[in-house]
Amino acid sequence: MSQGSRTDHLSLSALLVSGGKATRLGGLTKTALTVDGVPLIKRALTAVRGVSPHCRAVVVGNTEGLDDLGHVTHLREDPPFSGPAAAIATGVAHVTTEFVAVLAADLPRIDAHTIRALVDAVGESDCAVAVDPAGRAQYLTAVWRARALAEVVSTAEVAHRPARTLYDRCTWVPVHLEQATTADIDTFADAQCFGVDVEG
Repeated sequence: MSQGSRTDHLSLSALLVSGGKATRLGGLTKTALTVDGVPLIKRALTAVRGVSPHCRAVVVGNTEGLDDLGHVTHLREDPPFSGPAAAIATGVAHVTTEFVAVLAADLPRIDAHTIRALVDAVGESDCAVAVDPAGRAQYLTAVWRARALAEVVSTAEVAHRPARTLYDRCTWVPVHLEQATTADIDTFADAQCFGVDVEG
């Protein structure tokens, strides 16, 4: 199926995970860090809206960096800072679309092409997951069937567990992507490599 036929009128929303403490970045609010003047969290939402314009978004964690909170539901995982699996479980309860893009909010090179590739790859599986050139699955760059994700989190132990916990309980398709597309920002060296402004 062509990209155009798959993404026209696509029932897709964004679930952005942004609740980490960023300890290796001195506690900076990563969502508001910018690349070419655009906050990281806004880049993530723009990537999804490049496939599904005006789609709803669920942000679990910080929203700083989003200047337009229209069509955005802001949540916090319970308990706070209990990890990405808990954040995803919290967020999916507010998703009403057929598909949901599950993204970290600190991906400096995420784009609509990446989201389209993931959507097109889901097929009959539960989800499609970005895989970097070293073969590492990037579990916070994925597109799920929302119903499958809801079923997984309903039976999984999620508090203080990595995102991988959820993917161990489903069928997923790997989508091999470039390093820059899948990279996130954990350290000052990462920020420098991808041109992220940490000076503010």
